[in-house]
Amino acid sequence: MTLNRWAPYAEMVTLRGAMNRIMEDAFVRPGRVAGTTNGSSVRQVPMDIYETPQELVIRAALPGVAPDQVQISFEQGTLTVRGSLPAPAAGEDQAEATWRLRELASGEFIRSLRLPDTFDPDKADATFENGVLTLRMPRSEAAKPRQIQVRAAASK
Repeated sequence: MTLNRWAPYAEMVTLRGAMNRIMEDAFVRPGRVAGTTNGSSVRQVPMDIYETPQELVIRAALPGVAPDQVQISFEQGTLTVRGSLPAPAAGEDQAEATWRLRELASGEFIRSLRLPDTFDPDKADATFENGVLTLRMPRSEAAKPRQIQVRAAASK
């Protein structure tokens, strides 16, 4: 029989470590890096996705991005949003600056989502307002619920 020494605070350290990681990911490094292309990092943009009985709505936060810098494509059930976050303008004061905190992301971004076949990408509508891209994709006619009329059988 093996005796294990009980450490009442061991679980608290694990919980504290988990909370530190959550807070660091959310606030210290908000621009998550998805991967690299041509040696440069590619960021993922934060998104909200919800579904109503009529449509699928995808909202992406793209602060500082112009609408013409965003490309949206749909291929084989995968929706891809890509573009480029502009780099902050370099001022003369930044040449000799020592950075204390740098959280504003710049560079390429990409986000790909696999969508169910119940939505019609041919009728999708994308709008861009105040740095938020909103993509609305209506439910396909084949996926909408239908009512079946019940008729009385003809008597002989």
